[in-house]
Amino acid sequence: VDSARRVVSHFRHSSLASCALKKRQEQLGVKSNKLQTDCPVRWNSTVVML
Repeated sequence: VDSARRVVSHFRHSSLASCALKKRQEQLGVKSNKLQTDCPVRWNSTVVML
């Protein structure tokens, strides 16, 4: 879970990485989704993040 948090945090804080991810998703024909971080208050946010 910690690794997933770090990856999501990296893409959320880096516009360059976020743009590269979006371009790669378009190249592969994958639906472009936003990465979501987990929140301790919302019990299902960790599941959504993973």
